[in-house]
Amino acid sequence: MRAGSRPAPNSQKMAVGIDLDPEQIGRARKRIADQYDGRIVLAVGSITKLPFADASFDAAFDVGILHHVPAWQTGIAEIRRVLKPGGRIFFEEVTQAALDRWIYRRFLEHPRENRFSEAQFLTELQRHGFKSSSPIHRVLFGDIFIGVAKLQGAGLEDQRSSEIANS
Repeated sequence: MRAGSRPAPNSQKMAVGIDLDPEQIGRARKRIADQYDGRIVLAVGSITKLPFADASFDAAFDVGILHHVPAWQTGIAEIRRVLKPGGRIFFEEVTQAALDRWIYRRFLEHPRENRFSEAQFLTELQRHGFKSSSPIHRVLFGDIFIGVAKLQGAGLEDQRSSEIANS
């Protein structure tokens, strides 16, 4: 999950960014030092176990992250957990078909197991209570898809309780 934009001057909003690599967090902290009045928080963390309370964010930004995560479905579940009802996920992802091409395999490093198509990704979002709130945009001959989905508010607590009981 990434902070997708900088907070506006004089805004009370905050942005939070995570990365698995402490060195990357250190680099980012240096880049933003003395800026934004502490409204950007950076933390070491994993998308599969976010270090945040339930229903604590208005939005999440997946900018080419989940296709790097073998347990990407767990990442979506975690995003759902930390979003408030009505929260949105803004996503830009790469399809399995693209990652299977020789040029991607040759020049880029990605996990090979448990990849997803656009349809599988959108189905997983729906399974977790998200509804597409914008048209899906496709770039690079459909290799990358971009969209926004909103977490539906009605009955989320009942759905969460049911999922916990069944796990």
